[in-house]
Amino acid sequence: MMTNLLSMLVARFGNGPGQAKLAQPLFAWPMGRSWKAPELRLKSWDDLNKLWYVLLKEKNMLMTQRQMLHSQNLRFPNPERIPKVRKSMCRIKQVLTERAIEEPDPRRSAEMKRITNAL
Repeated sequence: MMTNLLSMLVARFGNGPGQAKLAQPLFAWPMGRSWKAPELRLKSWDDLNKLWYVLLKEKNMLMTQRQMLHSQNLRFPNPERIPKVRKSMCRIKQVLTERAIEEPDPRRSAEMKRITNAL
């Protein structure tokens, strides 16, 4: 699988020594924006946790792609995507912390803080 992906990338971008080409994305995906805190406040606890793990997976994929392209002397296309994902993750953590602080039940609040801090 990795060999197929690697050969596909080499065929598309080339692998000449010392070349620092701008890597063109294989697919044209529209780039979005980061999540805003007011939007996240409308979501449930479970939805925020699911979104956190979706963003974590996206961040790991982007970091892996960036490292792979860097090792081939190619520039990472659309590097602004990583900060958008990180910013969204920070905002989710902020919203979850706000909810944990506002929780009237001290046991539930402590559990929510523990879960949020583990993210």
